Amino acid sequence: MEKQGVRHNIVICSALIDGYYKEGNLEEAKWLFDEMEEKGVRPNIVTYNALINGYLLNVEKAKDLIEEMVTKGIEPDVVSYNTLINGYCNNVDEALKLKTIVERNGFEPNVVTYNTIVGGVCKLTLYEEVKTWLFTMIKKGFTPDLVTFSTLIDIYFKIENLAKVKQLFEEMRKRGVNPNNVTYNTLINGDCKKWNSEEAKKLVDGMEKNGVRLNIVTYKALIDEYFKKGNLDEAHRLFKEM
Repeated sequence: MEKQGVRHNIVICSALIDGYYKEGNLEEAKWLFDEMEEKGVRPNIVTYNALINGYLLNVEKAKDLIEEMVTKGIEPDVVSYNTLINGYCNNVDEALKLKTIVERNGFEPNVVTYNTIVGGVCKLTLYEEVKTWLFTMIKKGFTPDLVTFSTLIDIYFKIENLAKVKQLFEEMRKRGVNPNNVTYNTLINGDCKKWNSEEAKKLVDGMEKNGVRLNIVTYKALIDEYFKKGNLDEAHRLFKEM
C-alpha cells in the first residue's frame, strides 16, 4: 500500500483487519497492521480493538496489545476492556481484575461489561454469584437487556429449573424487553420436555403475535413433542408448514 493511500483509508484498513480475523485469517490481519506501522501510519483505537478481538483465542497476546496501546499513547476504551474481559470468560477472577482496571482508568463499565461477566459466571456454574452480579448491575443503574435475560434463561434451562425460566420470561416482559426466537425456543423446549404441549402452543401463539418467526429449532421441538404423544396429524402438519 502507498503511504498516502493508507493514511486516507485508515477506516478501511481497520475494517479489513476486522474482516480478516472474522474469516480466521489472523496472519493477514497482523500483516496489514504491521504494514500500516511500517508506512508510518498510526493505528487508531478502532484498529487496535479489531486486532484485540482477533486475538481472543490467545488472550495473553490480546492483553499485550492493550499494554502496547498505552505505551504508544492510545488510550484503551471500554470496548477494548470489554473485549478482553470476554476473552477471560473462563477465568472470572482475571475478568474481575480487568473490570477493576476499567474503573480505575476512569471508564465506567457498561451493560456489555456486566453481561460478559454474568455469562462467564454462568459458564462456570457459579449460580449464587450470578445473583450478586445482577444486583450490582441494577444498583449501578443498568437495566438487564435481552442478552442478560437470554443468558440467564439458558443457564436455568440447562439445570432444569423451569420455574425460574418462566419467572425470568415474565420479568423480561414486565421490563419491556422483547423476547427473540432463541428465548421462545428455550421455553418451548422446556414445556415439551415436561410434555406440556398446551403451554408450548401458547408460546408459539405469542411468537406469532409479536412478529417473532418460528425457525427450525421451534419446529423440531414441536414435531418431536407431537410424535411422542402420538399426534401424527399435527406433527405432519407442522412438517409441511416448515
